[in-house]
Formats: sequence, structure tokens, C-alpha cells
Amino acid sequence: MRLIARARARVDRPTRARTRRKARSSAPTRGGRAEARSEGARADSDAAACRVKFAFEGTARLYGDARYERLRAAHVLVVGLGGVGSWAVEALARTGVGRLTLIDLDAVCETNVNRQAEATFETIGAFKADAMMDRVRAINPDCDVRVVRDFVQRENVEEILGGAAREVGGGVDYVLDAIDKEKDKAAIIAYCVSERIRICSTGGAGGVDSLSELRAEDLANVTFNRLLSSTRKTLRKRYAFPKESGDGGSFPGANKGKRKSQGKWGVKCVYAPENDNTFKKAGTKGRGGIGCEGVGGSAVFVTGAIGFKAASEIVIDLVQDSMVDGNSSNKQPSTATTGWRSRVWPPNDTSDTADDSAQTPNEDSQKVIPGRQDELQPTTASLEAARALDSVEMFDAHCHWHLDGERKAIRKLCAKLAGAAMTTTRPGDWGAAQAVREGDDGLNVNVPIALGVHPWWAHLEKEGKDDWMRELRLNIESTPNSVVGEIGLDKVATPPDGSQPDYENQLDCFKRQLALATDVRRPVVVHSVKATGDMMDIFRNSAELPPRIFMHSFGGSEDFMKQLTKMKKFGDRFYYGFSSVINLRSPKMQGVIKAVPDDRLLLESDLCDPTCAEDELRTMLAIIADVKGWTVKEAARVTRENAIRFYSSSV
Repeated sequence: MRLIARARARVDRPTRARTRRKARSSAPTRGGRAEARSEGARADSDAAACRVKFAFEGTARLYGDARYERLRAAHVLVVGLGGVGSWAVEALARTGVGRLTLIDLDAVCETNVNRQAEATFETIGAFKADAMMDRVRAINPDCDVRVVRDFVQRENVEEILGGAAREVGGGVDYVLDAIDKEKDKAAIIAYCVSERIRICSTGGAGGVDSLSELRAEDLANVTFNRLLSSTRKTLRKRYAFPKESGDGGSFPGANKGKRKSQGKWGVKCVYAPENDNTFKKAGTKGRGGIGCEGVGGSAVFVTGAIGFKAASEIVIDLVQDSMVDGNSSNKQPSTATTGWRSRVWPPNDTSDTADDSAQTPNEDSQKVIPGRQDELQPTTASLEAARALDSVEMFDAHCHWHLDGERKAIRKLCAKLAGAAMTTTRPGDWGAAQAVREGDDGLNVNVPIALGVHPWWAHLEKEGKDDWMRELRLNIESTPNSVVGEIGLDKVATPPDGSQPDYENQLDCFKRQLALATDVRRPVVVHSVKATGDMMDIFRNSAELPPRIFMHSFGGSEDFMKQLTKMKKFGDRFYYGFSSVINLRSPKMQGVIKAVPDDRLLLESDLCDPTCAEDELRTMLAIIADVKGWTVKEAARVTRENAIRFYSSSV
């Protein structure tokens, strides 16, 4: 109140002074009256400018004058003015963003009142864009706010977004995508990535009845949000986006000592996970679209929180680059000309039905159905059951989270699961895997450790084999609940650092480590790609083998699996793991999974970052349940008990 009083005093002082001067003067002439009116208009204008200045004094004090000026000069384009987008616009306007373009063709109706900022009984029937524009101008009269009454789709995204940039001048600094149709979201994202326009995309909020967590992360790593997951699939299948599941979906690169960022697409997403509802079976889920009929359940504290969080991410990005070498970094982005970003726009496929299979699984499906590109998909019933399953019922039998994950996050997830086996790749990361067991957080974690040299990195350990083999033996013997792995053969993969593959060295490293596991009577985790003949020969010609052998992310044929399982002396020692990031691409996987003995089947994520792991585990678990004809709970129990048996210390 004191700040407002001071502002009024400053505005009123020059006005009172002019009044006193006018009172002392003689009666004005006609020209004098005109001059007086002009002076009065200037006074009113000065007073209005002063009011606006003080209205955003809090923002300027918070971020500093230079960063506040950056916000005043920024142009943010918001697509979709529903429960999320409208509150984001409200926050951007109240933070002082100087230029806003609001895009929506929908009109306000009664069912919008419970969650949308512009929706009141007075605005029902008005275009949302117009109602929101009026609200912004009431908040900040200096804001240059424009509206586009249209829905952004693949056919017009270039025209609308590009036109908005040209009309305002100076380009678009940020795009907020707050719509709820994955086809249109994908088109907006692809265009922005191609044009190097920063974008924030929000996830679905319908059907979320409580707010326990908000996430802001790259689209490549999003979990537990159907709208964003479907959008990601569409981008991969129609816009040439990378198929890996973020950094967590591909095997680690050569720079083991450097922490890689989670995201790799450069598409920031803000969302609330959909697996944390208070009332699991109550209410109805939101299904998007326009109109007032058949609207799904929603809550303003969910939609509003997502909108505010999205605005926060945008504002911070804008002010962080306000001063670069003393100059504003507000430059019009240029179109990507190299790399995968240069190939995402325009889309290759123009069929309106091309990404129908990119939706979450067919609700009418009663069996596992092949998705596009021979990718298996779980039935809706199994996937929903997997999402509702308590995490403690799952055991991740093979992961590499210690490579790219933060130890705090890793331990937190490990504590939720029945167990998670940290699987190493070379001596340089043995310590990181062992450190996951350590922490003063009071969490109880079950973390078996697999120590070994992966075939992809065997060329880096070619020299000094005797030394690291001695170190491996010492670590295995001194580390409780440890096994040997990941070891194996791979005739296809070129080493991630670009070196030439050395298959003979792989063979030597594999035989040495297999012999060590046999000697110390520890189980072994095996990687095998296009090396069936050599692998089978080594197993058959061995007088003895380790007590248990885990063929992880098994990609071999059903015949190869049966040959291993039927070996007279060692057949009952073989276990077979499956992961959604590796195994769903092969059409033969249904037959292989079905043929694996029930007591030898394992569930794994095979990821290097824990961010996506729980989501991928649930997807694979749902598919195993479908193929085996089990309930999801039964599939979790069987794979969990098998993993506990495999990693047990008894031989």
C-alpha cells in the first residue's frame, strides 16, 4: 500500500502544480484552451505510463532492470487458450512480457468456467482469444497483444507461426504449445525445431484429480503422460525425430567422465504425471477437442499449475539470455540446415491416417497387436493395469542408470522397486555402480552389481588385460551380491567412439571373463548380437559354466533360445531378459517370449538414465503379460522372483 501511495503522490504532484499555475494566470484564449487540453492529455498519458511502470516494479526488482527490459521486448506466441494456456498467458502478462500473440478459434462455454482464466459468465460465447486479449490489456495496457482466430494444424502451422513473426517484427522468441491433439502438437513442435524457435509444450491435464508433482523436462524423456507420449511417437514416425528414448534410450557414449544432459531434442515439456491420482477409479479422463458436450474431468489447480510452471520456464529462459557479452541475444533464429533437425520439416507423409497407430493402444484390442515398424504394443487393459501396479512389485534385472543418472534420483527409484541391477561396461564405471548402494538418505535399496567389460568397450581394454582381470576378480570377490557382466560378443556394432571393431579381441575378453565367473562361481550377464554360432560353440565346448547365465535383451531366435535351454548339462542355467527399448522392434519377439520357460523370464529397462525407466518397465511388463496370457500382477511376480533367484548368492 505504501508503494501505491508513493506512486499516486508522484503522479499527482505535477498535476497539482499545473493546476496552481493555471489558477494564477488570466483567462486563456482559444489557442490557450487548446494548449491546456494538450497539456492535460500529456499529463494523463504520463500518469498512465507511471502507473504501468509501478505495476511491474516487482518484476524489475526481482530480475533486475536489464532482464526486465528483455521481457518487455520479448515476443511469446501461445497456441491454445484452454485450462493450461490461459493461465500461462495470465502469468506472462503479469510478469511484463511485452508482446503476446494468442491463437485459438474456440469460444468460451459454461464448462470452461471451472478451469480457464478468461472464462466467466460474462464472457460465455466470446472467442477465447478475444476474451484473453481483453484480460491482458486490462493487466498491462502497454502489452502489444494480437490474436489469431484459428486452430493451428499441420496444413497451416507455417503460415500462422511465420505470419505472426512477420507481423509483429523481430521474430518470435518463444512458442508455448498448450493444445491437446497430438497430431497438431507434433506439427507445431516439428516446425519450431526446424526453424530453431524455442518451444515449450504442455502435457494433458484432463483426468488428473490432484497435484503432487510437476515436471519440466525434454520431450525425449517424458513419462506417464499419454498426450506427450503419443506426440513423441508421432514425431518419430512422421517427422524423422530420433527414435532413441532420450539419452536414457541409447547406450552410453565414449565420454564416461562427463555428465550428459537428459534431453536431446531441445523441446521443453511441462506436465503432471498421470499415475498419481488420489481417486484411481473415480471420474472421467479428459479427451480434448472443442465444444461443451462430453467434457472430461479437470481441476483448475492442476491446469493452472501447469500453465504457471510453463510460464516460469519461458520467463527464466528469456531472462537468462538477456545479457550475452553485454548485448541482448534477441536474434531471429535461422532454419536448421544440417543434422536431424533439418529433416523434420516439412513432413514426409501427408496421409491424415498415417499416425493412427501412434495413439496409445487400441482400446478395443484384446491381444498384442503389431504397431507400425513391427513394434509390439500392449493391450489397453494390460497397460492400464501396469500403470496402476505398485512399483515395489517390479525388479529391473538390467540397467545402467549409474552412467547418466544422478545418484540421489537413482537411489530414490531403486527404493521404490523390488530391485535394480546396476550393470557396468568397463573398469571406469565400476565404482559409480558400487556407489549407488551408498547413501545417508535412509533409503533401503536392493542393488545387485554386475562388473565386467562390455564388447563395445573391449577395444579400450585391449592392453593390460591381466591387470584389469585381476582387478575384476578382486572386486567380484569383495563385493557382496555381485555378478560378472556385461560381457559378450557383438558382430554388428561399431564402437561408439568411432574406432574400428576388433572382434578377435572381443572373443578373448569374453572367454576370459566367462572363465572368471565360472571359477568364482558367480552368475554372468551376457550381451550377444549376431554372434549365435560363436556363442553356442563356446558354451558347448566348455567343461563348466557359471551357475546362472543371463542373456539380456535377448534378440536371438526362438530356435537359438531352445538350443540353449535344452543343453544337457547347462540348459537350466540360462535366463532371458526383455526390454521395451530393444526388443519391441522385432516381429519374432512374441514367439520367443512365449517359448521362454516361465521360471527363466526376466524384466529389464536396459536404460542409462532412470528418467524413463519405470515407464518402460511397465510397458514391457504389460506385453509379457499379454504374450504369456497372465495378469500383469502375475507377470510382475514371476519376473521379480526369477530376478531374485538369479542374483541370489547361493549357487
